[in-house]
Amino acid sequence: MLQESSDRSAFQQAVSNRFGLVPNIFQSAPDAPELAQRLWDIARELYLDKPIPSLFKERLLVYLSRFCEVRYCIVRHCGFLIGFGHSSGDRLVQVESVAQAIKLLKTPTPWERDLNGVLLPLEAMSTPMDWPDPETDLEDCLFAAATVAFVEPLRSDRERAALRNALGGQRFEHLMGLLTFMHAVHYWTKIHPDLGFEDDVRQMLDQQEELARLLLEDREAARGEMGVRLLDELNLLRDLNERHELEKAKQALEERYHEVEMELAHVNRVTTMGQLAASISHEVTQPIAAAGTYAHAALRWLDAQPPDLEGVRQSLGGVVKATNQAADIIDRIRALIKKAPLRKDALEINEAILEIIALTRAEVVKNGISVQTQLAEGLPLVQGDRVQLQQVILNLIINAVEAMSGVSDGSRELLIGTGKDASGRVLVTVQDCGPGLNPESVDRLFDAFYTTKPGGMGMGLSICRSIVEAHEGRLWASRTAGPGATIQFTLPVGEATT
Repeated sequence: MLQESSDRSAFQQAVSNRFGLVPNIFQSAPDAPELAQRLWDIARELYLDKPIPSLFKERLLVYLSRFCEVRYCIVRHCGFLIGFGHSSGDRLVQVESVAQAIKLLKTPTPWERDLNGVLLPLEAMSTPMDWPDPETDLEDCLFAAATVAFVEPLRSDRERAALRNALGGQRFEHLMGLLTFMHAVHYWTKIHPDLGFEDDVRQMLDQQEELARLLLEDREAARGEMGVRLLDELNLLRDLNERHELEKAKQALEERYHEVEMELAHVNRVTTMGQLAASISHEVTQPIAAAGTYAHAALRWLDAQPPDLEGVRQSLGGVVKATNQAADIIDRIRALIKKAPLRKDALEINEAILEIIALTRAEVVKNGISVQTQLAEGLPLVQGDRVQLQQVILNLIINAVEAMSGVSDGSRELLIGTGKDASGRVLVTVQDCGPGLNPESVDRLFDAFYTTKPGGMGMGLSICRSIVEAHEGRLWASRTAGPGATIQFTLPVGEATT
């Protein structure tokens, strides 16, 4: 207990040293302080230590936080910007005036202006530029393009291409990392609605009436709810189809319906990866730390008299192995979150399952769950899209973990198995030891918008069934004799097609 208190104190001191205080967001998980520590690690990696000018980062963070309905982030970061704490954790950063903050918050959004005129200067650059100064035309263009990429990532191909052209590959990736951090903290504030403002920003709001109004009443706050807007669009399309109001446009409507379903599937994948951000960070950190240990060992072998070349060779081999492991994890993450058209390839289902089990290992361990596999050998290849089928497996595993996380008595075992059904199709089974299914919920479990989880949107299993059926398979749930529930799906076998 004494060591835990000491670690907590050191963590709070580290946060305070950077920001000049301890923001409430790093104290919002009192029952799981290790999560706040992980959030701090992500903040340092993607926000504080990114080689982007501190003032540019802070101005962009304030501007992007306009598009979050929870107002904690925009108020806190605006406080940093005008001197209540240190912007981007930098004690030497220039403090902006209240008038400058108000001007920033009144900047028209990209959707209120000629976006083509904003993007052309970025697209016309023949060589990458450095980060622009505050309140310049170039900063305005970058902010506008970054905003579209942040709010509408599925519809921002041109904006991201313009940013990459203007900044160059390395700066572009740093900027995308910063946007990823902002998505993470916005999600964090939504699952901690009790987050309160610190005393210093309460004072700022009390003393600055116009600034307070802009911070707390921005009409653009709901624009970031991309998933909700896509669901609304899907409902509209379904309604129009049922009422046959657009008979001549039926084919176009069906095509758009499929596009929206695929966009929702992508949103579901990205949202799930966001929920797993802390676990993924842990998985990536482990091989990186191992690589550092091996590298230090190699240096010690080189310093020996005489140098131990065999020791150096073995240590460098460990570095290569660890870095390859980290690269494999990152490649799997990239594959899952990218948006791509449906593919039909021949793939090995056991290999796809093992990759997802590895990706969710930290989340499973954190919840005290034991994963057992019964993967049949010699299964035929299935015909399908690897990313989408892995999304189905990922959703089923996360649902099982969430179901068992509330179980206080008995074992927490997750069984994942494969085999063949009577017709020769590949069969995948995910069985948990959670509270099980109510008889009345089994038939509705895969309906869109039906959920048994507080705060759930009811789209995960509906999307899973759509994906499986698009692969000419079948997905169903059943109650087990003991505790828990079983979800199974089948897939056809066949050769790869293009």
